[in-house]
Amino acid sequence: MANNDTEKSDRWTEFNLIIDNEKLTHDEKLLLLIIFRYVNNGSKKSYPSIETLKRVYGTKRNETIFNKLKNLYSKGYLIKNQGFQNRNEYTIVFPKNEPCTENVSSNEKRNEVLPKNGRI
Repeated sequence: MANNDTEKSDRWTEFNLIIDNEKLTHDEKLLLLIIFRYVNNGSKKSYPSIETLKRVYGTKRNETIFNKLKNLYSKGYLIKNQGFQNRNEYTIVFPKNEPCTENVSSNEKRNEVLPKNGRI
């Protein structure tokens, strides 16, 4: 059970790293969260099809998804490899040791308690 709690805490932390990232646009965050939704906890890889990404994102245009993916690759937040059965394999790259700038002065320390059940 402790391992399951750790996985929930890690996913919660990763979720917050995406949401709180000020270097990504809202559209980029949305697409990254959709990819994050499909991450396999064991392999840390995600394999959603372009059709799935379009459907969940709410667009019918391939270019919309391709442009957002291109931005995420160029900003270094997403890596794409050829995956199983010619599916794209996505790996999300989470920033390490990036300071949080949300309404916290440089002299304040951020004390954050994550919920144990992973819910708000």
